[in-house]
Amino acid sequence: MKLYHGSMIEHLAISNSGTGLGYNFGAMFFARTYGTAKGYGNYVYQCEIDIKDIFLNEDLPYLEDGAAGTALREVMAERGIDEKYFDLCWYAVVEEKIGYQDEDWVNLLNMDDDDASWEAQAMRIAFARKLGFNGCDMNDECGSIALLPEYIALNPASPEDDEDNE
Repeated sequence: MKLYHGSMIEHLAISNSGTGLGYNFGAMFFARTYGTAKGYGNYVYQCEIDIKDIFLNEDLPYLEDGAAGTALREVMAERGIDEKYFDLCWYAVVEEKIGYQDEDWVNLLNMDDDDASWEAQAMRIAFARKLGFNGCDMNDECGSIALLPEYIALNPASPEDDEDNE
């Protein structure tokens, strides 16, 4: 599957944090179409990835018993989040069913609404990594897919490269 990243940077460099711009997600965000990516900048890059390497919530029933819970607990521990908040973290990170203004989530993280929303995404990316995936889909305004930097090979893209236009 082809994915597209739009940027205002002509010669984009990838680091362990993604592009190194803004919030440190530890990944780089991609759109499923050239047109969506183009909305984020004049320079559009593409990469190819096998969909089976992307964590989707539909994968949960097929994971080894307990793997998802263990992965989430590890992500929580890395961030100093107590086990008693497991259900809230599951709801925010795995199920992505928490609003960005959810008071319990914002208070748990002691962040403003935006940062709390981005932290849920960063935790989802870390969760997918722990499960052995190369990235994960996001239930965000763009229908993004976040890819881990080590699995990204970028090439310039043009509208003709968009598989959805074929």
